[in-house]
Amino acid sequence: MKTSLFTILSIACTLFSIGQNRINYNQYMHNTGIINPAFFDKTTNFGGNVMARKQWVGLPGTPLSALFHGFHNINEKHGIAVNGYFDQQDKFSQFEIGGNYAYTIFFGESELSFGAKMNIFQQSVQDGYTVQDPTDPTLSSLDPVFGLNFGAGIHLTNNRYFIGASAPFLFANEIVSDRGINYSAHENHFYFTGGVKIRKSRNFTFYPTTLVKVTSGSPVNASLDLNMVINKSFWLSFGGRTDLAGIISAGILTENGARFIYSFESNFGRDNIGFGTTHEISVGYGLSIFDDLFSKRKIIVRSNGRFKTRKAKRINR
Repeated sequence: MKTSLFTILSIACTLFSIGQNRINYNQYMHNTGIINPAFFDKTTNFGGNVMARKQWVGLPGTPLSALFHGFHNINEKHGIAVNGYFDQQDKFSQFEIGGNYAYTIFFGESELSFGAKMNIFQQSVQDGYTVQDPTDPTLSSLDPVFGLNFGAGIHLTNNRYFIGASAPFLFANEIVSDRGINYSAHENHFYFTGGVKIRKSRNFTFYPTTLVKVTSGSPVNASLDLNMVINKSFWLSFGGRTDLAGIISAGILTENGARFIYSFESNFGRDNIGFGTTHEISVGYGLSIFDDLFSKRKIIVRSNGRFKTRKAKRINR
């Protein structure tokens, strides 16, 4: 199954020579619900994450981003979430807020989830923006623009691996005019995620993950991250992207599921000299990455006066 996972992701990279307008988050493995509405942490009733990102520190007008994501598992099959994000790039800003819904089916030790999302978005351009081409209809007005955004995804997971595919932002991937028309500067973004949990010892877990993002118009962007959970208390990660970026992440994990993660990114290569560094920091809660990854949790239930053992789908916290 591991071979199939990475084969699928490799095929995705080969078939789509596509690019991106949305921000690449280095901590995507901690914010999967933002890019895939089908993802829900089944090990706890409630969870979420808040993150801030500053890109290319030292250069003027570079992107500043923030996001939040919170979820609730109504029961084993149904989950809901609220999420939002903000991007500021020079004079242009975009804000979205909305919700996710996911339905899960179980087969064996695996879970297959289908998700959908709906967001309200606002795009705006601050005063003082210099219009290079006055005939460009996308900048015909500086008034804020509002609209609806939709997304969908699918996510397969068990206690050893996960794989997902999603299109979380079907609209609003480009600047729109006050007439509400989407112009074709950029198109839909498609995300493919995967990971394998490899437990080396009771106090060390190796957790490689990958994210592939494809959008028509520019090259595929792919990330590979070598993540480690040490002594169930520390997170350490080394990663790289196809746009010649290197990432180092470190953080603290607590027994009750809280996490504090910081990521440092720097570009390398002759063409990327002078781009500055990028920083991400997040605070969150969830157990699916940090809990005992391979234990088959069981609970005791009473049926017809007798006690029976069955596998637990999630833990009530």
